[in-house]
Amino acid sequence: MSVSRAVTLLAFACIGASVATIGRRPGSDVPTLPQLLDLAMRSPAGRASALLSWVWVGWHFFGR
Repeated sequence: MSVSRAVTLLAFACIGASVATIGRRPGSDVPTLPQLLDLAMRSPAGRASALLSWVWVGWHFFGR
């Protein structure tokens, strides 16, 4: 794995971790990740978006 790929994956992991934990602060109005997923999965468009997101992640990170 090249250094730039490793740095890119590390940066995305850090961004993902910060997004997943920002709603955990006391008094925060930002919803947590499970709350956002629950809201998204209530509609057919949200479920389709989730499926397409998983396909994109699988294609780009696990397709090699």
